[in-house]
Amino acid sequence: MIENSGIRICSPALLIALIEVLLTGCFISRKDKEKEAEFRIVLIPDTQYYTAQTRNATVDMFRAQISWIKKYHRDSSIAYVAGMGDIVDDYGKGDPVEKQWENAVHNGGYYALEEPAPGIPYGLAIGNHDEADENLKFGDPRYHHLPGLNPPRNTTRYYNHYFGVEHFKNKPWYGGHANIAGKNNNDCHFDKFTVAGQKYIVVFLPFDDIGNGEDKQGLMTSWADSVLKANPLSKAFIVSHSMLTLENDKGQNAWSRQGKRIYEALKGNTNIIAMLCGHISGEGFRRDVYNGHVIRTYLTDYQSEKNGGNGKMRTMRINTRTDSNSLRTFSPYLGQH
Repeated sequence: MIENSGIRICSPALLIALIEVLLTGCFISRKDKEKEAEFRIVLIPDTQYYTAQTRNATVDMFRAQISWIKKYHRDSSIAYVAGMGDIVDDYGKGDPVEKQWENAVHNGGYYALEEPAPGIPYGLAIGNHDEADENLKFGDPRYHHLPGLNPPRNTTRYYNHYFGVEHFKNKPWYGGHANIAGKNNNDCHFDKFTVAGQKYIVVFLPFDDIGNGEDKQGLMTSWADSVLKANPLSKAFIVSHSMLTLENDKGQNAWSRQGKRIYEALKGNTNIIAMLCGHISGEGFRRDVYNGHVIRTYLTDYQSEKNGGNGKMRTMRINTRTDSNSLRTFSPYLGQH
């Protein structure tokens, strides 16, 4: 306090603290403020037309996204990069499927994020176009809509060749994977990173949206639940290709069938701060509250726009203390930053 002519005046620091109490209802100590930080995660929506080079889309549009991340990851405090799935397109149009996967990883693709070591942490969801049982005829409902659990089938051979356990197991951000129905692969996996002392995990579940799908026993969501409960102090993101639709549900985007199952299975975990998806072209959002805990779900996909999206992507800025977030949509390919 400063005393002057009988008037007691608060020091500037104490005055600021008192204002914080009045505005927020709580006192934020200097120590807590030092722990508070903002960071970004990058959301890369469905890249299938870029890697297939169809519908006037080119792989350079995707490479521009990766290049922007590498150039600005320090200035923009990018802590993690999450792919929403449909890495490739398997409809037999554009580049051959094998070439599409090569486009996704080499010559400025996802593998460029790993250089120089240790790299920028990233992970990818499996979309329906990344699941293809080559022993089935095209058009069979199981061809590229199910994760190959019942019976166990090799529907994600390409994904696990390029983005499998062997590729990621020694990366510092890799957390682990599931062994479900004998499929000991990276279909279900999680990553981890830390910002300003706060731990985070990113849990990935593959596409499975046909009716109750093959995962009728909830094996994938049971695994995800076990990861969340084993990491109670880590704030969590859930990433799966299809969770929201463009249909209206009381003023917000409706769940997809798989999205509803994921939410119902995991909503009791209070460390979830957001769920992320693609699959349906557009942007969407819903806010759900369970036992006082808020879970926000975001849809990000631009594949049906001109030129497969013109390289549009999103960044999500997050506060480590409040979990507040904001999103920005832009296209590095079009020179937007």
